[in-house]
Amino acid sequence: MKKPKLLMLIIITLLLTASPKAQATVSIYINPQETTITPGETFDVDITLANPDEDSIYGMGVWLKYNADLLSVVDYDTGNWITEGTNILDGLYHDPFNFPGESYAPNINDANTAGEIWWCVAESDGQWGERQKPAGVFATVKFQAKGPLGTANLWFDGEHTGKSPDTFVLSKETGENIMDSAIGGSVNVIPEPTSLLLLGIGLAGVKGVVRRKRR
Repeated sequence: MKKPKLLMLIIITLLLTASPKAQATVSIYINPQETTITPGETFDVDITLANPDEDSIYGMGVWLKYNADLLSVVDYDTGNWITEGTNILDGLYHDPFNFPGESYAPNINDANTAGEIWWCVAESDGQWGERQKPAGVFATVKFQAKGPLGTANLWFDGEHTGKSPDTFVLSKETGENIMDSAIGGSVNVIPEPTSLLLLGIGLAGVKGVVRRKRR
């Protein structure tokens, strides 16, 4: 009786070890995915590439949208790849994402009117160099909360075909988009603590007046 059980255990073990491992996904996401701030505050959001299998990449881009009624973008210039218009910070991450030929589109930002950021980089035609397998943060956006309170969503847009503006990651092996997901986030703009304190004092005062009138 023991032999059949032992044989079955061996077969199960072989099947488990022989089964292919699930392929890790290539994704673009923002970090942190949820932020809570007060009006007038500034905060940074990192745009990050997850490339766990170290796929060879020759181009990538993002088309990030947000609520321009609640948020505005603070301009980054020093050390950036370009300095025209209102920029997000990308120069800090130049080396690991510096594809041969440096054929990149400006990180166009119509934030204060349209609420969107467009950034992309790709190899130039005829500039095929070593296979690059980048990962990690490749751009940072400094936002500032405007006066209105509420929740502002941050999301990546596009059909992921590689045409700009779009959100995509192009494989050097196939030339096709290999991005599995693009994960945005949200920003909660809440009252300042002092405003909440004044509101509490005001409510307490109203209760006191009501009690006096009842008496």
